[in-house]
Amino acid sequence: MSRMRLAARWFRYRFSPVLQVIVFLAAASAALALFLHRAESFSVAGLAQGRLAHVVAPYAARIKTVPVRLFQAVREGDVVAVLDDTFLGADMAAAAADAASLRAEYAENRAAAATDLARRLSQWDAENRACLNDVVQLSISLHEVKALLEYDRGLVKGLATVAQNAERMGGLVPTYDLLMAKAEYEATAKRIVENERLLARLEEEMQAAKERQAAHLRHRPEPPSEDAAVRDLRDRAVVAQETVLRGWEAQQGEFVLRAPFDGVVVEIPGRAGEVELQRPGEGLIRGPGEFVLAGEPILAIAEGRPTEIVAYADGDQATKLHPGLEVELATTAPMGQRARSIVIAVSPTVQRLPERLWTDPRAPQWGRPFLVMIPPDMTLNAGDLVMVRKRWSGVRPVTPEKGLSQTDAGRTVQH
Repeated sequence: MSRMRLAARWFRYRFSPVLQVIVFLAAASAALALFLHRAESFSVAGLAQGRLAHVVAPYAARIKTVPVRLFQAVREGDVVAVLDDTFLGADMAAAAADAASLRAEYAENRAAAATDLARRLSQWDAENRACLNDVVQLSISLHEVKALLEYDRGLVKGLATVAQNAERMGGLVPTYDLLMAKAEYEATAKRIVENERLLARLEEEMQAAKERQAAHLRHRPEPPSEDAAVRDLRDRAVVAQETVLRGWEAQQGEFVLRAPFDGVVVEIPGRAGEVELQRPGEGLIRGPGEFVLAGEPILAIAEGRPTEIVAYADGDQATKLHPGLEVELATTAPMGQRARSIVIAVSPTVQRLPERLWTDPRAPQWGRPFLVMIPPDMTLNAGDLVMVRKRWSGVRPVTPEKGLSQTDAGRTVQH
């Protein structure tokens, strides 16, 4: 055996296990990398959709007119249906009659209060005149008594002077005249005392009469303030009137139904699980003359251009979804589009996928729906199939408040 063959055998025995270990580790590392790559990325199908609104009747009523037709474009605020308000006419008339009755009762109470005030003012005026008359009469009597007192006091002084002169003249003055002067002096002095007492009593009566008149003036009748019953009546009249006005405003506003946003009139979607019993063409839009219950849809309006994509994630993928997660969008059409966008909402519940997204038409699938914003530069129609993929990036995911702008999210590429 040659030396070369011996060296090759020795090398194979010595380094073959090492090579096997190295190859095994490289394969394990590659498998781990592939596993991690698979765990952090996903690709799911979604459907482009826009808002869909049901135009419903606020009250049970009969439809008067429906001025739109199926698939007609409407603008926000356009009238799409008018309900008949006949059923509220009786209620409004009753409320108006109640308000009118309360107003009449309130006016009657106010008139009665005004009449009572006039009667009390007339009585007060009569009493006030009596008080004033007492003051005037007492004032006249005081002046008369004071005048008599002044006269009698002067007469007493004169008689006192005559008596003094008679005493100085001795027997020259006749006795009869002296006695008459003395008697008149005593009578006048007595009258002065009585008049002074009368004057004091009149002054007291005058003070009492003035106080009585002042007190009477302070209690002049004033217009009565409305008591609680009258205020309640007035408030009920005002409330009843406001109810009538609000009722008519509601009648004018809520019985005229308008489009909530720009869109297209579409058929009324059926509820999930309902069995279709209508003939073709029935139930698309409710027509004039039909009676609808409160909350029952009359027609539906869908946005002409979709604004979001709804996709469904399985259990593993759903744990990695959150608002603000950056994703890539790609359409499945031959002239497809690609764009960057973000997840705007994730549902907390599991729902059944639309049949279009089932892998096997015979086996329903379930998943957690999440919404992705459609960039403004991406042209889609409602119902278009769009692939939503996790975008590989070293950049930390951003939140919707600080995330991509409409311009950044709308950079699309044709491929």
